[in-house]
Amino acid sequence: MVVASYPKSGDMTEGRSAKLELRNADTNRSIDATGKTYNGRYAFDGLTTMEPSLGRLLVGGFTISVGGQEMGTYKPNENDSAHVRKLAEACIG
Repeated sequence: MVVASYPKSGDMTEGRSAKLELRNADTNRSIDATGKTYNGRYAFDGLTTMEPSLGRLLVGGFTISVGGQEMGTYKPNENDSAHVRKLAEACIG
């Protein structure tokens, strides 16, 4: 599974390596990420496996950081698309 974050500022050097971290009170997931430009937008993305810990983050919400700098939070709500719920279910099993 690819996880991506679109920073609004900071070092946006093409090919820059950084740790992309998803965390909440119960779970922390660290992903090796690389900075790239897609369709004119800069993003950090990295591959991770679909495991229960990732599913718990998708269901419970998380803060996302890149290289130790907090980028924002995700909190699930009734407007979440079906694919996010299905991804969480696939991770949890």
